[in-house]
Amino acid sequence: MYFLISDFTYYTALSIMSSGLLYFVTVLLGLPDSDGGKFMGIMVFLSLLFYPFINYGSKKFGKKNLVLFAFGILSLIFVTIFFLGKLPFAPANQMYILVAFASFPLAALGILPNAILADIAQKDTQESGENHEGMFFAVKYLFVKLGQTIGIAVFAMLTIYGKDPGNDYGYD
Repeated sequence: MYFLISDFTYYTALSIMSSGLLYFVTVLLGLPDSDGGKFMGIMVFLSLLFYPFINYGSKKFGKKNLVLFAFGILSLIFVTIFFLGKLPFAPANQMYILVAFASFPLAALGILPNAILADIAQKDTQESGENHEGMFFAVKYLFVKLGQTIGIAVFAMLTIYGKDPGNDYGYD
């Protein structure tokens, strides 16, 4: 149950971040919309660089500890989004910092939940004598799709009131 809640939360957050990236770039930071793809590419590239460290760190610190640490960083990133455009340095630098910090949680939460679920399924097989791996992953991906859908819907509902540059909070 905890696994499903955390996976659902992660995919909701990921959907909000990925669908909101263009909003963060254009509305909150006042940068050209063409920069959105650049920042997304940098975030994905940096997350790929973290993959070997995630594999090493999961052996050294444990999968659960790394997942919790990644969720902690992701929480800080969501708090930081509120301050985008209000910080005392260049808007592009604010976004570079955001995507750099977001790359670790993307890497950790892209790898470790599936590894944890495989461990859970293997333990269940050993305890019950029956293989339910397919059902474990089917339920996981149901929660993934629910998280993505809710993340996109929440972001869409929230941006109705502040979709224009200079009018971040909605009606004046």
